[in-house]
Amino acid sequence: MGLVPRYPIRTERLVLRPLTQADLDGLVTYRSLPEVCRYVPFEPMDADAVREQLATHWARRGLDEDGQSLGLGVELVGEGVLIGDVLLRWTSEEHRSGEVGYVFHPGYARHGYATEAVHGLLHLAFDDLGLHRVTARVDLRNTPSARLARRLGMREEAHLRENECFKGEWSDELDFAILEQEWRAQHVDGCPDPTLPVAATVVRIPDLAGRELRDAALEIYDRPIGVHLLYRHPLTGAEHYLIRYPPGLTAASHRHSAAHTFIVLDGELEVEGERLGPGSYCHFPAGTVMHHAPAGARGCTFVAVFDGPQDVELVDGEG
Repeated sequence: MGLVPRYPIRTERLVLRPLTQADLDGLVTYRSLPEVCRYVPFEPMDADAVREQLATHWARRGLDEDGQSLGLGVELVGEGVLIGDVLLRWTSEEHRSGEVGYVFHPGYARHGYATEAVHGLLHLAFDDLGLHRVTARVDLRNTPSARLARRLGMREEAHLRENECFKGEWSDELDFAILEQEWRAQHVDGCPDPTLPVAATVVRIPDLAGRELRDAALEIYDRPIGVHLLYRHPLTGAEHYLIRYPPGLTAASHRHSAAHTFIVLDGELEVEGERLGPGSYCHFPAGTVMHHAPAGARGCTFVAVFDGPQDVELVDGEG
């Protein structure tokens, strides 16, 4: 078992290949940025730090034994522009496990390049190295990185609360994973193209209102609410939920990192002291501190449309 890729590795729009000293300036361009390094396990890197990595860890062109990592540069086809780098770590030969990581220039965000590059890396992990399981560890605050993992079909398996004192503050970690059989199932009909438009979804309101909901206990509510995930966009991570608040529910002030909109279907929803009935909607910009709860004795059913993954943070003493 081992991995010696045939370079360059090509995807639809990208080339993955070993890093060289010629990449020094390109790597410094984005790895020196504080916003790039905020949620990853290294500080902004100057030319000397990058040069040292190129001469040591990043010089590897294959994987001979577990414990090793393979770092590859990512460039645009036909342009030779380095836009990021990806990493495959072989964590255990016995358990056939690995881990992926990724760092990209923010100037090339929102084009699906990172998703495409890590998808190519997973081909190496499963198809060439023969791994059974691949993981990705993401800081909870790094929502773009979490969206990327979900777009690749990785399953969120753990939310570790304050598991690490990271760069001077306690941080939460999200752990994602995908198994070999799940990877194979994704590719039964060929390799999916993350840049293709997503097909439309049509649901009639009577059908929607009659759907069964599962009970979900969230920290911001004093009792479970009814929840049904209607749709998750495979590229952006945007999510649509059908939500039912039981009568008398009490909710604490909170916020979401993704902007979102509520559309009331049945009953009344109270938002910041205002009562909204069927057919009404309200919009919350990303990070807005909010408070909402059912109004009246019937409870309330509504659709919540999030621009990104639904995550929630309890806010004490605000709002």
